[in-house]
Amino acid sequence: MKLKDVLIVANIKNESTSKIVDEVIKILKKRNITFDVVSPTFFQLENKTILTDLEHPKFRFFDLIIAIGGDGTFLFTARYFYSFGFKLLGMNAGRLGFLMEISAEKFEDALLKIENDELAIKERLMFNASVVRNDKVVFQSAFLNDAVISKGVLSRMVEISVSLMGTPLAQYRADGLIISTPTGSTAYNLAAGGPILTQDVSGMIITPICPHSLGVRPIVSGVEKELKICFLSGGIDTNLTIDGQENFLLKVNDNIIVKKEEKCVKIYDYGERQFFSVLREKLGWHI
Repeated sequence: MKLKDVLIVANIKNESTSKIVDEVIKILKKRNITFDVVSPTFFQLENKTILTDLEHPKFRFFDLIIAIGGDGTFLFTARYFYSFGFKLLGMNAGRLGFLMEISAEKFEDALLKIENDELAIKERLMFNASVVRNDKVVFQSAFLNDAVISKGVLSRMVEISVSLMGTPLAQYRADGLIISTPTGSTAYNLAAGGPILTQDVSGMIITPICPHSLGVRPIVSGVEKELKICFLSGGIDTNLTIDGQENFLLKVNDNIIVKKEEKCVKIYDYGERQFFSVLREKLGWHI
């Protein structure tokens, strides 16, 4: 497959990232590949609408999307482009991450492998979180890592009830609740004591944050089950946070519905960094 048109998503205000983008552009120009560059940046308009510079009429079909930066850049890119079915390649611009597959030095080699169909494509689950208030959906977003319900600056715990496919599961009194995908199992979920899932496991992880009962434990559910969370009580600044990047202020009696998205994120797998080797390096599991 000959690459003709690619999109680069990168925070070009970051000096180290900008240098990598310049090198990538040189290689694309040398190979006569058309490109666009955008930054994962939010804009707050006067009418309170959230706009990103990705919402621009110039966008069209791309043979490849290259996310350059850290895992946050990749999460942003995945949320905005997964539904189009574009294939994503992650380039690491700093510290070792779980999602960014290649270094800048190996970019041209990766392009060659993509064009020769020598790179495998991984599909990672996406979930969707919707907030229902007075029978109306007032917020919704897909997520690749996690959706987190958490208290704000005031030290008040939240009280939430959880049900799966209409069957009551538990009522939690805790600092919050994390709903994680397998991809996000190594993020906030891990720090809160939740389990790590390998990427071949289709599971939804439900992890309370500092629960006020020793009997409360994380739960792994099948991904085909719809999860319903009711926010019963808590501080006035309790938030739903998507992938650590988008916030929505909750109100008492809001219902949060979480379910699997029909489409997955398609990620090129460079094949050199195995999942467990990354875990060993990031978490200090010495062998």
